Amino acid sequence: VRFTKTQDLFNAIDHTSGDSLTGTNVSLINSTEIGRTREKQGRKFRFRDYESNSRVLIITIPTYLHEELYKRLYNEFVGQVRDTGLKNSWRDIGSATRLAQQGYSGRSSKEGDSTGGPKPQRAAKGAWPTLVIEAGFVFSVQELEEYACRLAEV
Repeated sequence: VRFTKTQDLFNAIDHTSGDSLTGTNVSLINSTEIGRTREKQGRKFRFRDYESNSRVLIITIPTYLHEELYKRLYNEFVGQVRDTGLKNSWRDIGSATRLAQQGYSGRSSKEGDSTGGPKPQRAAKGAWPTLVIEAGFVFSVQELEEYACRLAEV
């Protein structure tokens, strides 16, 4: 969807049948406005990936199946951490937005479905997670691998 106005993007999200929508022509100022409006309206979609250089915003639209899949994966992992006696050594970070500066030419932001990391290494506010769980039905394995590589770069 080519971005024109925030409300038009929200309408496209409301009428999307899948769990993802890609917006093009989204400037850094636009992405900030979209995020603020999303928070103000209590909208539940996430910015899976945003790159200011390419002006592409990939939005995750959590469906029941999407939520169930990533929560099951994350809970299984945390259960294994608990079973090894390290429960108090793990910090759930959730799906908060992570921002990264990439040199002077652009900005990137990511929002994983579920994230976390060991304490105290990930205790600081804004710390990047060690583990990121992503779920989705519309992405190919290649797209998910490319996304994982971009996460590792920022």
